[in-house]
Amino acid sequence: MKYKPTTTVAIAIPIVVLLVLLIANNLTGGTLVTHTKEDVRVLVGLPAQDQPNSREDVLQSETSVTDYGFMKVVPALIRAFNDTGLPDAIDTPEASGAPLGGGGINIDPRGIAGLGRCMQNKAIYDQAAAATGIPWNFLGALHFREGACDPNKSLISGRKIGNNEPDVVANGGCSAGDRGPGKPRPGRGGCYFNTLLDSALFAGNILKRSVGSRNPQEVAVLGEVFARYNGLGNRNCGSSGNGYPEVPYSGCPPTHLGEDHPYAYNKYDARHSTMYTIYCEDGKRFTKGCPRVDANPGALLVAFGLQLLTTDTPPL
Repeated sequence: MKYKPTTTVAIAIPIVVLLVLLIANNLTGGTLVTHTKEDVRVLVGLPAQDQPNSREDVLQSETSVTDYGFMKVVPALIRAFNDTGLPDAIDTPEASGAPLGGGGINIDPRGIAGLGRCMQNKAIYDQAAAATGIPWNFLGALHFREGACDPNKSLISGRKIGNNEPDVVANGGCSAGDRGPGKPRPGRGGCYFNTLLDSALFAGNILKRSVGSRNPQEVAVLGEVFARYNGLGNRNCGSSGNGYPEVPYSGCPPTHLGEDHPYAYNKYDARHSTMYTIYCEDGKRFTKGCPRVDANPGALLVAFGLQLLTTDTPPL
């Protein structure tokens, strides 16, 4: 025979549960903590509204993160999601079909698919950063763009560690008499790196020379440096700044050198939501399917994501 609770019991049960929760909360001296999506909005200072359908909706709600200040909102979102666990990858607005919105980053760059692999190499990036003065997350961003942060692939070209690096050969080569950390070795048809760390040190020194006496924490400076690392040929507006008939990029002319380069700025904001690769092979423009849409986030966005995985303070 099934037990049928009386009306009194049915009312008493939720009251008792509430009292237990209140007593437990008072004993701990805290505030009742729930994990509703509306609570997340309150935590980060966004106005109350109907609960979004998903965590992604919180990040991409009609009130953009940009409207409330990237440096304040994104770290708070990260803290708010810690208890329930953030998905391995959050779709960026462009991937989910929603508009990116303007005025700078308005998505959580921690959600870029593949950053976890970069974090597994952090000890290597840290060593190279200590030796070159280039922040570890900038090196991680290069590795993401060049080799998807595969520990078996170099930061120079994404080729397998131990294989010939044509870019090194074309830009000074290597010498048996010039050995040591970060030095390419002669052989195997040209020059090669013996370890991932060697390629990270080499890449860090390239960025160091490119930065010069400027401040790499400035977006315009770092964007230019990332663009130069890839080669200025992929600027979507070309050397003239007016663009190409073959490239339907709408952000010309650039605001500064490299601002139209997908390697640096792809998916950074609405202006850079769709960018194009111009050179699909070295020295040859518009061949082998180019121009084509660059599907990967640019190094600037990746650098933000990597930094936010380890601290609440954005790198720029």
